[in-house]
Amino acid sequence: MELSENKIKRKARIRKILLSKNKSKRNRIIFHISNRHVYAQLLEVSTGNTLVTVSSASKGMKDFPGANKSTSEKLAEVFADQVMQKDAAGMANGYIFDRGGKPFHGVVKVFADKLREKGLKL
Repeated sequence: MELSENKIKRKARIRKILLSKNKSKRNRIIFHISNRHVYAQLLEVSTGNTLVTVSSASKGMKDFPGANKSTSEKLAEVFADQVMQKDAAGMANGYIFDRGGKPFHGVVKVFADKLREKGLKL
């Protein structure tokens, strides 16, 4: 599958901004949405390890099918709870929210707003 030229430019622009703002080496929350599922990961920048991974394709999320706003909201709640358990050190610094070139509205905005509501600094 080939990406459109606008999406490639947007993704490069967003990645450049994220790298320039991350001087203090804050951990990254990577968000991805496909046609069927929503995925989120917490990546430790210093080592490159994935600390937390959740997706709507996992067994606990079978009650929320599809990549829609309600699924994104439920996924954000589960993700925030797991992040609070695993990454207490990162909570003080905050996180970089990497939306992977997706426009910041709809499902992406609902996910980010729910994370902020749960107490994560983006």
